[in-house]
Amino acid sequence: MTQSDRKIGRDDAQKLEKKDCQLFGVEMSPDTVAIAMVYFVQGILSLPLLAVNFFLKDDLHLDPAEVSCKLLGLIILVNFLLLFFN
Repeated sequence: MTQSDRKIGRDDAQKLEKKDCQLFGVEMSPDTVAIAMVYFVQGILSLPLLAVNFFLKDDLHLDPAEVSCKLLGLIILVNFLLLFFN
């Protein structure tokens, strides 16, 4: 690498530092990147729940009211048994 190549590399780096980085018209500051990462992670974490909802609705033919009643009943039963046997 010659001296002129190093100088061009520094100049390019300075231009990149001065240039505002935008994505979809939004300036990408560290705060914006952190918020985007949180949205991405929350979206990924909700995918398994979506699959469970479709399983209950499509395969077991349960309405949302039936699902909530049966799951709540199951949770109450488990908690009652834990209290009873402890």
